[in-house]
Amino acid sequence: MGVAKAVKGYLISNDIDYDVIEHELTMTTSEAAMASHISPGKVAKGVLIRGEDGYLVAVVPANRRVLLDELEACMQEAVNLASEDEAAGLLTDCSRG
Repeated sequence: MGVAKAVKGYLISNDIDYDVIEHELTMTTSEAAMASHISPGKVAKGVLIRGEDGYLVAVVPANRRVLLDELEACMQEAVNLASEDEAAGLLTDCSRG
C-alpha cells in the first residue's frame, strides 16, 4: 500500500520530505519496517487519537507507543485511542491494521 492521499497531501502542502519504500503487505508499521530492512525507530507511524474537539494524528517512531497521559497533560484535555471502526470511517483510503 502506498501513502494515504490525506497524509501525502499534508506532507506536500507543508513541504515535508519523505521517502516511499515499496514492500510486501504487512499489518503493522513495525512489520513494514522489517520488510523494508529499515530500523523501526526510523519509520514513522500515525496513531489516530480522539480528543474533546475531534480527531488528531500523533506521529511516533514505529517501535514506540503514544503515551496518552503525557499527551493529555500536553494538550490539557482528555484523549483516547480511536477505535478501528472510527479509523475506517475517517481514513477511507487506508487499510485496517
